[in-house]
Amino acid sequence: MKIAFNIVLLFCFAAFSQKPNNNTDKIDFYIGEITLIGNKKTKDFIIRREMDLSEGKTVPNQIFNEAIEKNRNRIFNTGLFVNVQISVDSTLKTNTKLYVLVTERWYTIPNIVFELADRSFNEWWYQRNKDLKRVNYGLGLTQHNIRGRNETIKLNAQGGFTRNISGSYSIPYINKSRTLGITFGIGYSENKQVLLNSKDNKQIFYKSEHILFNRTYFYISSSYRKSFFTTHKATLDFNSYYANDSVLLKNTKFFNTNNTHTYLNTFTYNLIHDKRNIQAYATKGHLSTVDLKFTGLLPNDYYRNTQVSISHARFYDLGHKWYLASKTKILLSASDRIPYYNLKTLGYGNDYIRGYDLYVVDASSYFYNKINLKRKLIQYQVNLGNLMPLNQFRSFPVSIYLNTYADLGYGYKKNFDPSNANLLNRSLEGYGLGIDIVTAYDVVLRTEYSFNELGEHRLFFYVSTDVSF
Repeated sequence: MKIAFNIVLLFCFAAFSQKPNNNTDKIDFYIGEITLIGNKKTKDFIIRREMDLSEGKTVPNQIFNEAIEKNRNRIFNTGLFVNVQISVDSTLKTNTKLYVLVTERWYTIPNIVFELADRSFNEWWYQRNKDLKRVNYGLGLTQHNIRGRNETIKLNAQGGFTRNISGSYSIPYINKSRTLGITFGIGYSENKQVLLNSKDNKQIFYKSEHILFNRTYFYISSSYRKSFFTTHKATLDFNSYYANDSVLLKNTKFFNTNNTHTYLNTFTYNLIHDKRNIQAYATKGHLSTVDLKFTGLLPNDYYRNTQVSISHARFYDLGHKWYLASKTKILLSASDRIPYYNLKTLGYGNDYIRGYDLYVVDASSYFYNKINLKRKLIQYQVNLGNLMPLNQFRSFPVSIYLNTYADLGYGYKKNFDPSNANLLNRSLEGYGLGIDIVTAYDVVLRTEYSFNELGEHRLFFYVSTDVSF
């Protein structure tokens, strides 16, 4: 592990440099006009809502270029456009004109659902023998930017490993000041195979010809975003579960109850302060989150708990195409006796230690810190021209980064199964090298070769649309 951190430190010294400031013109810019071009469907106010540049505003000369770039990134981060450019006509700085040129995405996406049911591609590839029966398939429809107001409706019907039918509708602004938003969602899912337990920090599944588990759910979420960077979110989530009695016999801690039909209702509050330059693949800025989750709101809920998690990520542009990033996260749980179905903490989603990708750490509380150092190798714009009839897919960027990283984590649980305690209540260290490919529609392809303290090393693959690390 010391070697890994020394490598990161060495790269930092090699990458760090200062750029000279050759700005000698002291005249400030007065913005006389802003013209939006290319937003055939998107309403003007959706774009202007993301800008802090407006007609009649004076911008100091020394920060003008930075202000242009920040506003470009904010518009791009709406997820509505393939490309965003801001050109400046500053023939007269006392009457500067800005032209915001956007290329809209393809907003209607009828899609064929084909996705892995496992928690990651690597889990499916290495642990589940590339079993195609562990695939979800079906039809879906996503309609972005309804009425040109950045509203989204999603419909999904799928079979395979998990049978599911679901729908959601998101409205980012429901008031005149454009600060309040709301989202509704509803769905039903069922499985003939369930995640039953863990042993030696590996998942164990139970399979049957009968329905072993189903879930019916409804949620409503409201958001409040007064400033550009800070969002408050509150969500009520109502769930009804059924688990076959054979599941409860095989794992008495699955729900911590003998009832085959159970209920669980939660309230979650999220605070998000996001000042990343590009959300899908940040190279500058920071992201801070606070999450409070209250589980078991009603008297018949099978489980009660309170959890709080805090995370902070920083991204640094070191110059000469070098970038440094770090992320720290801590999750604390008031209850240590968490039903197995709800015990999905370290090893799920983006919360894992690299090098331990094939393991789950069933902790009630955890901590981790991640460090990344990247070097941009290639950046270019692909233009397919007339070979692509759809303008939204005709031109797209491709960037390739060399990535080195080192992670440190700790998962804690007071009451645990000894057969599943190898990675609990101890430090977890991993490190490695990788290649990241960032391309159209915020898709990031990652290839990493990771090492861990168990003496294991392996090649891992990821596909994501929101990668902080």
